[in-house]
Amino acid sequence: MVSSNMHTLTQALKGVFVDSNMLDESTNSTGPSFTELTRMEEFWD
Repeated sequence: MVSSNMHTLTQALKGVFVDSNMLDESTNSTGPSFTELTRMEEFWD
């Protein structure tokens, strides 16, 4: 069973990556990381 805290943490991490991508559009380093987090969220669900 996955705790709601882990789900909230995942959401927070996704928010950080989204903000980083908006602030620094010159780098694509946040792209794969964001995709990995999305997959991780699906795994936790």
